[in-house]
Amino acid sequence: MFPWVRTKLSAINLLFKTNKTTCKDSTMQIKLAEQNNGIKLNIISEEGSVWILDVSQTILVSELISMALYHFYNISDLNDPLAVAQSYKLVSVGRKSPLSPNTVLEECDLKSYDELLLVEKNKSTPVSPSTSKSTKSPSKRQIIEATRCIESKHTKSLIPPHQEFNDNDIDMRKVFISLIEVSSKILSAREDADTIYETILEKIQSKLYVTPDKNLMKKFTNMGFSEQQVIIALKLKRNNTTETLEWLLDSNNKYLDYASIVTYLNDSDNLHKLTTDKSSMLTFHDKIQLIVIDYKRRRLLDFKFDMEVVNHIKEMGFSEKEVKEALRITNNNQISACHWLVGDRLPRVED
Repeated sequence: MFPWVRTKLSAINLLFKTNKTTCKDSTMQIKLAEQNNGIKLNIISEEGSVWILDVSQTILVSELISMALYHFYNISDLNDPLAVAQSYKLVSVGRKSPLSPNTVLEECDLKSYDELLLVEKNKSTPVSPSTSKSTKSPSKRQIIEATRCIESKHTKSLIPPHQEFNDNDIDMRKVFISLIEVSSKILSAREDADTIYETILEKIQSKLYVTPDKNLMKKFTNMGFSEQQVIIALKLKRNNTTETLEWLLDSNNKYLDYASIVTYLNDSDNLHKLTTDKSSMLTFHDKIQLIVIDYKRRRLLDFKFDMEVVNHIKEMGFSEKEVKEALRITNNNQISACHWLVGDRLPRVED
């Protein structure tokens, strides 16, 4: 500590004797140590000013920073010079690295005329009392509310949870069929049950059962469609030209067994003869059951696939034909279709 005290006292005497308006480069040429243990350094300020001085290698880097601050900016604290130096640092230009303030110059491996850049340290932002609250992560509800209007992109579609298997549409259809069965049992006890049945069948046939138009059949067969395809389309679409053409062009229908469907539709057209035949021993309830079964089969033929669900299941490795067969049976239900494909043959939706 004695060399440092001696150095500071000599520097103070020189500073007080020197006029403050004179050039600082001439007033701060202080011999801090003996010439045989000194080193000449070039200290550069942030503004580009250069201070060349001889300094002893036994002083600390923090002491050198204090002296440089006084030289360039007239900043000094004689009582505690290290406190002022804490907000500044010296950076070796040649090595591009800062010098540790707690080491002596001899340990810094400096050479004569090395350049040291005096720079101010980055000031850290004081921690406010509310920082703990401001850095708290938002809750899931806050995230949902903040992103409610943002459109989702590149998100993977999740498989619907298993509890969605019995959705409202399926349940309502089951209720509807149950009401038909109960109503048929109640009406079967009436004397005019046969008349009621004929009225019901007549209304259904007027909407569902039609004879294919021969002119339209010829028109579509000339386009390249098979006769079986055309018969099915005309019967299902009730001879509507536009809807028939759309059904024929729909790739979803290319997997159908046309021969068996034509046979079924022909039998369905003869449903009136079968159920109204006096020799038939069918009860009123049995006749209604035949109509319900026929309606279910017709509905499956005129089925619309959910192509998004089709693509999801195809990504699992199943063929498109298998996927569409499963979706036709399970009414586009992804969960039940997957069960059906892996061998767990669940009942059909209408059952």
